[in-house]
Amino acid sequence: MKTTWAGMRKMQYPPVRKLLQSARSQPQFDGFAKVGRWFPSSRICSACGFRDGPKPLEIRTWICPESACRATHDRDFNAAKNVRYVGRRILAATEPLTEPPTPGPGARRR
Repeated sequence: MKTTWAGMRKMQYPPVRKLLQSARSQPQFDGFAKVGRWFPSSRICSACGFRDGPKPLEIRTWICPESACRATHDRDFNAAKNVRYVGRRILAATEPLTEPPTPGPGARRR
């Protein structure tokens, strides 16, 4: 059975539904953000931000070529860190304001 993003978003896929329900019950739950499909999560060093070129799928670990960093990364773990970081940035950018914005100089009074 092939799972699509639409099916997961509607929570029709039982393991995803269970995961979402358990995550929402946690007090530290911040929400979910959709990261772009073509975001190069496994190419970016999660330690220094250096963007390396494409790698074949056989390469599971890699060392950051940046001379100051040289961090060793597991491909999947590094991608997960980068997706988490970008997701948090998306959520932070879409946070609602806690108070209404101050009207500008051209605002009309009611």
